[in-house]
Amino acid sequence: MNLIERVYGEPRNLQSTTAIIQEILRVLGACVTCETNSPGPTLFNCLDRCAILHVEDEDGSACLFRAALDEAGIGLSVYRVSDGEQALAFLHQAGIYQSARRPELVVLDLNMPRVDGWTVLRSVKENEQLRDIPVVVLSTSHLPEDQARALLWGARRYLVKPPGFFDLVRAVESICSDFLPQAVS
Repeated sequence: MNLIERVYGEPRNLQSTTAIIQEILRVLGACVTCETNSPGPTLFNCLDRCAILHVEDEDGSACLFRAALDEAGIGLSVYRVSDGEQALAFLHQAGIYQSARRPELVVLDLNMPRVDGWTVLRSVKENEQLRDIPVVVLSTSHLPEDQARALLWGARRYLVKPPGFFDLVRAVESICSDFLPQAVS
């Protein structure tokens, strides 16, 4: 039984779980926030662990992704940026990301402001220094042509964002066991 079920006695969908997590953080005055109003990435678990770059513009989805990792007991450093422009700067260690750590995995949303996920995916896979980083697309798009295009362009996996929290936990466990087995306890 996870925290949400212990508090509310039943599973919740992603939207209600996001609201619950945000309310818990607000009430506790949590020092870890899921918002990214600063120009740099949000970092969770700043230990010397495997690193994921999570490219996601929705704060709630980013919080749920982190909560799913925690629920699964997977210890990783998670760097989160909120658009494709920041992702490319991070991966190329440009600007404020000059000392950014090279991630072992990129989890990428497709529909984002400024630079979309398609551009990030193409840029990563066309760059000799970056192309070996596995990219997993985590998108709301159910379109078969999006999945086919992402895989054709070099994504290692394409997942539709699941509707429930425990489905997300299972998806995160699968991603990590396949691409970061050293991080799965």
